[in-house]
Amino acid sequence: MALDENRIFKNSFLILFKDKTVFYLAVLMTVIYLALSLSAGLFVSVTNLFYLSAYTIVLEVIIALIGVFVYGMVISHLGSSQNANISSLARRSKSRFFSLLGTLILYSVIVSIGLVAFIVPGIYLLIRLFASPASAVLDKKNPIDALSRSWHMTQDHGWEIFITVLMVGIVLFLISAAFDIVGISFISEFFGFSMIIASVLIYNSLSKNKKAIKLF
Repeated sequence: MALDENRIFKNSFLILFKDKTVFYLAVLMTVIYLALSLSAGLFVSVTNLFYLSAYTIVLEVIIALIGVFVYGMVISHLGSSQNANISSLARRSKSRFFSLLGTLILYSVIVSIGLVAFIVPGIYLLIRLFASPASAVLDKKNPIDALSRSWHMTQDHGWEIFITVLMVGIVLFLISAAFDIVGISFISEFFGFSMIIASVLIYNSLSKNKKAIKLF
């Protein structure tokens, strides 16, 4: 079964606005990101570079952990055949939090090594393991099994996934650049959810998930 990269690309952005649950979660994460980022301004007057650097690192870790939890809720919502409320999605995300976190860390490390060593293998690994976060949550896999599951699922679909990721990535880059110019870069956090949506759409297609997940 071939992937329809154009449809997945289009719906990666349409779902972000037309699915109320996804929209509210994306807005929530953007607000949290903005609030925590602005809190860094309280330490602008700190002259000790060590404390300032330590606070920045802690802040980034907190934002990343919250992001993983919210991403888990989005994946659970889009990959489930049943409509669930926010509290139910939160419980599901909590139960899969460490698996999703471990999967994202391993995914990032593997792809980064591939990109540093040789660019093309890094891109290939990024594409073949792209469905692993969704698998960690929806298949209830541990990080290693989620990566393995994605590797097998994406076989013979690398080109379509590459085109999809490239198109979504280009749009996100242009959006980020535009908002950076006008000084509201935090908006990019909201649109970044489109890449997560794309990964679930691809996962659902390859796993023959019966949920239509509100395709437009």
